[in-house]
Amino acid sequence: MRRALLTIAISCLFLVGCGDETRLDRIVEQFKQAARKNVQAQNSIWDMRYSAKEDIKQLYKEAIAKYLEIAETSRDVADQVYVGMMYSTGEGVPKNDQEAMRWRLKAVEQGSVQALSAIGEHYYFARPPNYEEAMKWNLMAAEKGNAQAQRLVGNMFRDGKGVPYTNITEAGKWFLRAAEQGDEFAQRSIGEMYLMGTGVPKDFALAYMWINLATTKLPHTTQDFREALERTLTPTQSEEGQRLTREWLEKHPKK
Repeated sequence: MRRALLTIAISCLFLVGCGDETRLDRIVEQFKQAARKNVQAQNSIWDMRYSAKEDIKQLYKEAIAKYLEIAETSRDVADQVYVGMMYSTGEGVPKNDQEAMRWRLKAVEQGSVQALSAIGEHYYFARPPNYEEAMKWNLMAAEKGNAQAQRLVGNMFRDGKGVPYTNITEAGKWFLRAAEQGDEFAQRSIGEMYLMGTGVPKDFALAYMWINLATTKLPHTTQDFREALERTLTPTQSEEGQRLTREWLEKHPKK
């Protein structure tokens, strides 16, 4: 069904009677919509990139060139962040970390928290990683509310990377901030901390709540952990953890 819908969506970009320029503009608009997190546009671009049709491949290449030209002069933050991602991953352009950084810095100059986080992520996952730079950029993004950056800052405080020494209490603070925003990896981490009583007071009900929430998005890596935890809890602790889970979900409805 998804493939059929995407085929229809792509076909709509190439209506009979449209000139090349009109079709090109439509594809460029798909890039701009993808930069604004439009999932359908992102999927359409993905299918165009891997299309077996030579005319679509050619238009895709021309659209990228035009989109890059527009992004260079428009000062649109969403486009700058998206182009940075393209160069970072090699999505439609040759992978180029220097170009990715240039585009992300352009977005940072205009106040993009997402670009701050992307730069921090780059240094964190680089080979070899640069944890000092990762902490610098992620901390800036974390302080502005970016959940992924908050989690990575928590990781570095927990593991003693990019900081003078390990600080479990500080790690717990950042994991909790990210977990409250729905970051499933942070939810698992803070759940483990509540279970062990490291950096936060030991609390089995809260541990169960956070692990339970993480399992909804990480079933393959967290479900066994949750089931093992359930076997160690008293009925009262399990019921309290379930109640806390329901309350959290009520306060944080899916958008």
